[in-house]
Amino acid sequence: MTTGSITTTTHDVFLPEVWIPKINDAREKSLVAVKAVWVWPEAQKGKADTFNIPNVTASTVTQKSTGITNTVTYETFTETKVTLSIDQHWYAAHAPEWRTKALAPYDFVAIYVKRAAYAVSEKQDATLTARFDGLSTNVVGILAEDLTDAHLRISRRMLNDANVPAEERSWLFSPAMIEGLLSIDRYMSMDFVAKGGISSGNLPNILYGAQVLETQNLEGSDAAGRDGALIHKEAFVAGYPLMSVRFNFDDIDTMATKFLVHGLWGDVENRDNHGVWVKGR
Repeated sequence: MTTGSITTTTHDVFLPEVWIPKINDAREKSLVAVKAVWVWPEAQKGKADTFNIPNVTASTVTQKSTGITNTVTYETFTETKVTLSIDQHWYAAHAPEWRTKALAPYDFVAIYVKRAAYAVSEKQDATLTARFDGLSTNVVGILAEDLTDAHLRISRRMLNDANVPAEERSWLFSPAMIEGLLSIDRYMSMDFVAKGGISSGNLPNILYGAQVLETQNLEGSDAAGRDGALIHKEAFVAGYPLMSVRFNFDDIDTMATKFLVHGLWGDVENRDNHGVWVKGR
């Protein structure tokens, strides 16, 4: 009677392991906010940490009464400014040991430089989208609830009421916001949408004249709600003077290849009435 057997457990030392060249790289969020805002070109050059944008007040008209004694009244303004401060400096750093690099079949430096660069870019994007709930003039929607067509139409009207140009507007929606909007026939049905419709599985690229941008990098959560937005390009202004990779190949003390990716940037709300805080999920 057999009382024992050779198994994969008892003879694991005879079973080879193969590590394939392909890696399961970390997935990345869609970082789209920078596409929707005004990036100040002078700030890209560096050489200053503060950039001021003057605000100009609109003139008013006054009816002129007849008679030379009814003199003209001249308007005077105390103008304000918007200040863009380059006050964000973030980095991601790694130090692969020389021994590990020599023995492993993977290029750790190439892998983690990419990961570090993405991490800094994600933080840049997040500091911008975190400003959406600061839009105080125009607010629509309810946190943690689906958006409706009325929310979108009201958002459009709010910008139109403020004389915001129809061009260069963008919606920034979370995946959950998009999911809710996909249930609205006028966005998906071929009775309303000339090309694609529900067969495409995506919203039209343009809704009420504004481009649709989907991102997982909005502030909040599906459960508590997320802060989306409809913004004109001038609602926010940003500057990104530095994104750099720094290496130290000769760190004898630690016997490692040290490197970091760092970024220097700033962003600020520029025109409050040029944006709508769109609450959703």
